[in-house]
Amino acid sequence: DLVIGKNHKSAIGTIVERKTRAVLIIKLKSKKAEEVAKEFSKILNNLNPIFKKTMTYDNGIEMARHEKTTKNTTMKIFFAHPYILPGKEEPMKTPMDSLEDTFLKEPILMK
Repeated sequence: DLVIGKNHKSAIGTIVERKTRAVLIIKLKSKKAEEVAKEFSKILNNLNPIFKKTMTYDNGIEMARHEKTTKNTTMKIFFAHPYILPGKEEPMKTPMDSLEDTFLKEPILMK
């Protein structure tokens, strides 16, 4: 997923491991799909292969180069369908919701 900073001037990529809930935070130069694919591939290729079976993306435009990530990492990539829990009016909270609340109070400085 991507977390976009204040006034859309900065971005970080995030990868959450489903079972352990471990979060990787990736510094991005831009939120463009090409940059996301390049940086996600770089990080994913450094992981133990046991963690590189599949990946589920949201449906954001920044994930449009998913074929490049698949080619670079050999991971199968799927796309999530937004859903609402039965009896709830709002979508389920994810670990990313907490990160966004924490990190997006001020712009992220990129050097």
